[in-house]
Amino acid sequence: PGDVPTEQARASLLRLPVERRLRTVPNASVPGQPFTVGEYNHGWPSPYEYEMPLLWATLGGRQGWDGMLWFTWRHQPWAPRNPGRIEGQMDVYGNPVKMGQFPAAAAIVRGGLVPEARGLSVTHLPDSAADSPRFPQQLPGPGVGDGQFLLDYRLRTSYAPEVPGYAPASAVGPARWNDDESLVLDVPGANVVVSSGAEHATTHLLAGGGPGAVSLVGLDAVPLAEARRWLLTVATRALNTGHRELGANTIASLGEGPILLAPYGGRVGVRGGPGRRPYVGRLSPEGTPEGEVSVRRARGTWWLDLAAVPPGTWFTVEWR
Repeated sequence: PGDVPTEQARASLLRLPVERRLRTVPNASVPGQPFTVGEYNHGWPSPYEYEMPLLWATLGGRQGWDGMLWFTWRHQPWAPRNPGRIEGQMDVYGNPVKMGQFPAAAAIVRGGLVPEARGLSVTHLPDSAADSPRFPQQLPGPGVGDGQFLLDYRLRTSYAPEVPGYAPASAVGPARWNDDESLVLDVPGANVVVSSGAEHATTHLLAGGGPGAVSLVGLDAVPLAEARRWLLTVATRALNTGHRELGANTIASLGEGPILLAPYGGRVGVRGGPGRRPYVGRLSPEGTPEGEVSVRRARGTWWLDLAAVPPGTWFTVEWR
């Protein structure tokens, strides 16, 4: 689907996935046909935009999508003449919260780090429905309205009655959509915690108390347990200091910046690497090293002291 609209209200997709039009996208995929999502962005300003890249990378991997396209430039100027609407702000150019997560999200999607869901749920529609401009709105089978259902079942729409309609998921997979507004991914090549505040643990990552999105991917093209270098991404909230708002969804003045990153409000810890002690370095927005981040060991986990450095998005973890 191209140019899929997003929910403008300031609400978490993790809290109300089905009510935020997330249900329309997976069901648009047809069995046996290639499927790429284009122009699915997230309106801003929104305090929940940190959810998007890693949430979509995880969902796309579990659904078996072929690709996702994000547009990073402003395709048209902001237009205050349209009250109640945001124009030109669906893009992510200059947004460190979303653009900063692209390396990790791309590694997850392009590297095939997330296995497809084992379950299958197909909506059968008549041939006449194929000409409809609207996507199917309802999720079939069990778990309707449940975010975990989107991670454990590949959703498809078929216009051929002979296509099998349902195959149960044997067990909950490596991605968890939790009731506490969090998404957790734990696979050998990537560990992810997207949370509104609760702390969660994966094999190599402990994070929470955000809100924010924290991820680990290897930089050596091997599983995290074997990789000597990891990329740690910490994304929270951003503020354009120059913009002014009239209401919940209307920008009165875009401003000139600067864009400020909020410090991550929770703990971040890493563990289980192939070396004795991790060297953690902070990277600039351009990706250049900016010094070491102190760590301390407690109960088998190396905790990062993110409060001791300016807020940033990228950190390298080198096991020595």
